[in-house]
Amino acid sequence: MERRGWRILTVVFAVTGILMLVAAYIPIAPMDTYTFYGDKADGYIRFGNPQPSGYTILTVANGTTSFLYFDTSSIPDSATITSAMLMLKVKMVSSPPVPMFFCADSHGTYPHKPYIAGDDAFDKYDLRTVSAFTDINEGKWDAIPIPTKMINKKGWTKLALFTFPHDDLVVFYSANSFSEPKLIVTYTVPKYHLTIKTNPSYCDVTVAGETKNSGTSGATFYLTGGTYRVTVSKDGYVTKTTTVYLHSDKTITITLEPEVHEYTLTVHTSPSYCNVKVTDGNTWSSNSGADGECKFTLEEGNYHITVSKEGYKAQTTTINLKSNKDVFFYLEPEVKEYILTVYVDPIGATVEVGGQTKIVPSTGHVDFTLEEGEYTVTIYKDGYNTVTRQVNLNQNTELHVSLTPQRPDIVITCYMNVIGLTMLLLAVLCGVKGWYL
Repeated sequence: MERRGWRILTVVFAVTGILMLVAAYIPIAPMDTYTFYGDKADGYIRFGNPQPSGYTILTVANGTTSFLYFDTSSIPDSATITSAMLMLKVKMVSSPPVPMFFCADSHGTYPHKPYIAGDDAFDKYDLRTVSAFTDINEGKWDAIPIPTKMINKKGWTKLALFTFPHDDLVVFYSANSFSEPKLIVTYTVPKYHLTIKTNPSYCDVTVAGETKNSGTSGATFYLTGGTYRVTVSKDGYVTKTTTVYLHSDKTITITLEPEVHEYTLTVHTSPSYCNVKVTDGNTWSSNSGADGECKFTLEEGNYHITVSKEGYKAQTTTINLKSNKDVFFYLEPEVKEYILTVYVDPIGATVEVGGQTKIVPSTGHVDFTLEEGEYTVTIYKDGYNTVTRQVNLNQNTELHVSLTPQRPDIVITCYMNVIGLTMLLLAVLCGVKGWYL
């Protein structure tokens, strides 16, 4: 081989190698093949007159035009159709080869569905979509290539079948038979990367039936264009679902809210008809009613509960609510207290009441705080007579007491003895003088 030939081979191999390396990193669009079956509304028009649909065979001949319908709306809008093949099971051919023409209207108007008079006019169809086929085999399935521009991704693909020579006749099976026509369409759909980042990390992300964990960098899915539901979940958080329209590589971030647990707090009170207040910064209030019970539906957390009723001592407690909980309160009757002020003359006297003892200071009085009720007040001081008073304490009350000095019993006795003896002595003297002198 000459030097020039070797140089050419070197360039060819180098370029091929580079292209292969680059191609290895280019995502390959998936290729799908889908078979569409003919619709039973198919049929034909003979010499301008529409024939009823429902025949098991269709005819294409001079003066007779047949129509086929395929629902191709399931093909994605983003798909690129690479090939289309019409499969017909032929029952009879007059004299093969027969040229048969397959036509479509680029505007989708003709043929109507169901077909009507006028749909057999050849000039109603776009000549750019006409396909001719002659290799028709009687008793076999014929695979007839169809221009991809005939395929309607937004609805029905409708075909009109013509033949022109006078003696040409093709009879094939309709959609009402067991060998209904088939349209085999092959297409590619572009795919894109959808990355779902989550807050918090390490969430389960589900898209198109596939579940991945987001980790710290997100979960990435390789999907065809379209609309997808994205579901993100994690223990302890509220599951979130959103819709994403994917038409290019896309990254989104989804934030989950902490899951809120709610429980029932039941407060029981004795007596009934108590006022119940529950607080945690917010306040919920209720009355326990005749059955002595009230319920609150609250989020998990710490709460202060206060139960009160007129004539009873209020009670407060704190709970940690992390499950359904019953709390019981038993209120004690409220005891009223009043002040008893005892003014005493003289100062320094001792006052006893209700088990309390106080000495009257220079102010001349002492105060006692006592529960409502009846009391005995005793005031005493050396050299004075003791005083006892009964008090019914049902309000703040003042008591004024003056002590009287005690009588000196020994001195009086002495004086009485002296006086008595003196009287007796005088009586003797008077008696002597009176009786004997």
